[in-house]
Amino acid sequence: MSHIIRGGLIAVIVAASPGVLAAQPPPPRTLDRRLDDFRKQTRLRVDSSAPADQRIYVDGGAFVGLNYLSVDDSNLENHVLRQYDFTAFGRVSIDNGVHDLFFRGRASFRNFNEGDVFGDSDNNDWEEVVERAFYRFDLSRFQGAYYGTEPSVTLRAKLGRDFAYWANGLVLAQTLDGVVLDADSAAYNLQLLAGVTARDATIDIDTSRPDYNTDTSRGFFGALASLKVQGHRPYAYFLAQRDYNDDELTLTSPAIPDLGGSGEPEVITTQYNYNSNYLGLGSSGPLSDHLLYSVEVVGQFGNTLSNSFDVIDTGAGARIVQADQRKDPIQAFAMDVYLDYAPPAEGDPRFSVEFLMATGDDDRGHPTNTFDGNTSGTMDGGFNAFGLVNTGLAFAPEATNLLMLRCGASAYPLSQVQRFEKLQIGADVYVFGKFDSDAPIAEPTSDNRYLGFEPDLYLNWQISSDLSLAVRYGIFFPGEAIENDDRPRQFFFAGLTFAL
Repeated sequence: MSHIIRGGLIAVIVAASPGVLAAQPPPPRTLDRRLDDFRKQTRLRVDSSAPADQRIYVDGGAFVGLNYLSVDDSNLENHVLRQYDFTAFGRVSIDNGVHDLFFRGRASFRNFNEGDVFGDSDNNDWEEVVERAFYRFDLSRFQGAYYGTEPSVTLRAKLGRDFAYWANGLVLAQTLDGVVLDADSAAYNLQLLAGVTARDATIDIDTSRPDYNTDTSRGFFGALASLKVQGHRPYAYFLAQRDYNDDELTLTSPAIPDLGGSGEPEVITTQYNYNSNYLGLGSSGPLSDHLLYSVEVVGQFGNTLSNSFDVIDTGAGARIVQADQRKDPIQAFAMDVYLDYAPPAEGDPRFSVEFLMATGDDDRGHPTNTFDGNTSGTMDGGFNAFGLVNTGLAFAPEATNLLMLRCGASAYPLSQVQRFEKLQIGADVYVFGKFDSDAPIAEPTSDNRYLGFEPDLYLNWQISSDLSLAVRYGIFFPGEAIENDDRPRQFFFAGLTFAL
């Protein structure tokens, strides 16, 4: 009964606060992983006295995307979006890659159906984003180009904005402004990273924080080291995340000494500070000629500010009051295991199995937010990170308090027909559960463990060298733990991309 009262108070206080944006479920998101081997690039000696036009390589281009999205949120409300993207990119390479400059920018026009926007955006809204902008220097190529030496270790430095993706993506998959130092040899690879989130292009994990979707500032500092052992890449990493968001949220509740009475208003002030560290171990590589594996295990520690309010029983009903926020310790855990089988058969069939586990915390009201977050004076056992793992299209839960099993298959069924040789179809089936049946996820649930299952279908077709089509469809069937509604939720996306 206490969690129902608590949920009702939260709903009332948010609804009664003008200018406060109730957290909307983020659009579903997905990322296809690829287990690619690194090849040592051939270095050529460069004559520095050669004309500039023989030493400089310039490339660039643009593409246009036409996209349609229809998605049901957790309240079974449908949202329709038409988005038109224009993306331009350019690269300048000097002396066979000694110096590299790369830029990619995107302008998007988003057109929602009336009333379908997420958050406080307009129905018709332009968005301009610098997606990538970096300079990369290759010291090993520099030595080969100007001194004719072939170092045993490849050393690179990159400065600027780029996408950082570590291991299976459990902990880090963010666009960062910063510095990356990389050392690569036949026996090992070492990457050092220091950067901050792209402020205007990052959606924060804490959706109760003001401007969480337009102004996010978090720092990431870490090192990832891997070995190369007969095709396998065992690795270990440490990543520190620091919260640089200087935010405070003040909510004035209506007069609610109890859920049905009257009384003096309460002012609730929430401060934010979530600092986390991650220690990860894992490995990837072949188990046979056609079977690949990848495993990532992560321990999380650090500290978080506790929830900003308490719910007390006055004898005449429940009352919400300001609480002293404390710095509570974090102890959490997550694991992702992935198998990919590609038998030698016509049509390039592939089969995959993935298992994801992430801990939860049963005294949190919300799994990722500070407002209604960890109970003061207790350890926070909920795993929260800044990665991006494939948790489906329609349900798309965050990797916190989650058990997930995914089975997938794909193929090029018409590979012998020239027009359709690059047509790929595939399917994934997900089964979801809660790690801790008493802990929350990002929508109301009971203390049952089973969240539901979801089949997804997808199609990728490279129609020509300049035109490609992507289609995605998913439908989530809620389990007994979902309280909002037991009706299925659907997701549909179609996008055409034209290269200019």
